[in-house]
Amino acid sequence: SAQAKIRFLTEKTQLATMGGGQHMTMEVSERKFQPSKLYDGVSEVMVEVGGVQVKVKIDPEIGPLICKVDGSPPGPNDSVSIPNMVPSSRDRSDMKKGQGKTWKTCTSTEREMLLTLAAKINKQRQR
Repeated sequence: SAQAKIRFLTEKTQLATMGGGQHMTMEVSERKFQPSKLYDGVSEVMVEVGGVQVKVKIDPEIGPLICKVDGSPPGPNDSVSIPNMVPSSRDRSDMKKGQGKTWKTCTSTEREMLLTLAAKINKQRQR
């Protein structure tokens, strides 16, 4: 589910009633995962790789597209994704076995990383 719940700990400082000193207590709370909107509606970007600007096309469903090995333009299945090497317990319930995260479920950091990776691959293949 794209709306997977993420558990996280929040720190809360409280005044101790016994002894009058301060101590930390940990409180467990939940929030719904909000998919990143970074690059939504963008069809291509320029990414700098080693001082050179490289064009990366973005498919709205599958994310950054990579050129074919011979340097020709990408096809419909030529994308780069995050492999599902060792999924967390949360990921195991949300993804099919052997598949990586989808573009729509990537965080903004993961989207930036995928664009950089696609740009590096495209630069190598367009020589």
